[in-house]
Amino acid sequence: MLSKIGLRTIIGQERYRIAAYGGEMPRTSQIEDRLAEPQEVADYLLVPVATLAQWRYLGQGPRFHKVGRFVRYRWADVEKWLVAQSRVASRIRCKRDGRGSGSW
Repeated sequence: MLSKIGLRTIIGQERYRIAAYGGEMPRTSQIEDRLAEPQEVADYLLVPVATLAQWRYLGQGPRFHKVGRFVRYRWADVEKWLVAQSRVASRIRCKRDGRGSGSW
């Protein structure tokens, strides 16, 4: 399920206008179930489309689906992946010597 902030971001994007739905505001489930193109996801995550392609190749990015030859993402999968990427610190200290993680 998308967070309120995630929904506001998605709804606020230029590519995601109410007009696309014939002037009616979509239900939350319609937003979550809607398939997104790589360009939309790249715009949302503020990364190049090529980065998404690289993540797909490496198996590192958000879960994606192939619809024929086209790549599509579910917004719920993108949000879930984004939440999993959150970090408290960029480096974990090693108890042994106080340096960063690794085999020093």
